[in-house]
Amino acid sequence: MGKFLGQSVSIIVAMLIATLLSFVITKYYGVSLTGKLISDLVLANGLILLAMLQLLALGILISSVIRSQNTALGVALVLFLVTSLVMPPQVVDGWAEKKADKEFGIQKREIFSN
Repeated sequence: MGKFLGQSVSIIVAMLIATLLSFVITKYYGVSLTGKLISDLVLANGLILLAMLQLLALGILISSVIRSQNTALGVALVLFLVTSLVMPPQVVDGWAEKKADKEFGIQKREIFSN
């Protein structure tokens, strides 16, 4: 638990610096910081933070269960691919379609329809 907390604090500090830096860069380029933009930046960085903490916890779990480094690396890569590349599109796809239809009137395209 202490190893997770220590590494989590360093990740959180890095993400806070990244969030503040994104505000500074946005202001530098002359984009006005509206409430919507600030909430979008904070939400995006917060979701990245949660994903990083999830991967940290997954790595600690794997390293405590599997002793072989090669096996642990293989398991970690497979679980990383499943949790970060396969599942999010399945979850986000439905949300993105609803948002696109609501905001822009874009309907889902049927790829295989005649």
